Amino acid sequence: MRPSNATKDLRRRIASMGAWTAVVIVATGIVGVWPTRALAGDGGAVAMAAGLVVAVLGAWVSQLVTLAMSRGGPQHVAVAALAGLGARFVMTFGLAVVVLFARALPTDTFLLWVGIGQTVALGVDVWSLTRIAPLMVGEAKC
Repeated sequence: MRPSNATKDLRRRIASMGAWTAVVIVATGIVGVWPTRALAGDGGAVAMAAGLVVAVLGAWVSQLVTLAMSRGGPQHVAVAALAGLGARFVMTFGLAVVVLFARALPTDTFLLWVGIGQTVALGVDVWSLTRIAPLMVGEAKC
């Protein structure tokens, strides 16, 4: 059975959400690199980059879980979104713990940028999901 046009549009928009997350995280890093270097040195800039990578990977896992679970129909959308948040937490926490145990980066700068990256990525997710929610539940576009 071939996917409907609405399903294709939903998949395209979810993929777009992942791309927008990456673009906004990169922009956040560009804006933040100068103050981070000024306050924490070059090691701080590396910690910033690592924190943003952890944040974007957590966001992408969340988006993939939300997409996979929302295919069950409108009744699964809320559960899909919550499962995506759970997956985001597990992925982000796990990667952050691995980086922290490596002790290769300034801890405070790294954790600060994981938090900033997650906040920015959540903003992108909320914006994107409110734009595609009508497709997920089969209603008219906002």
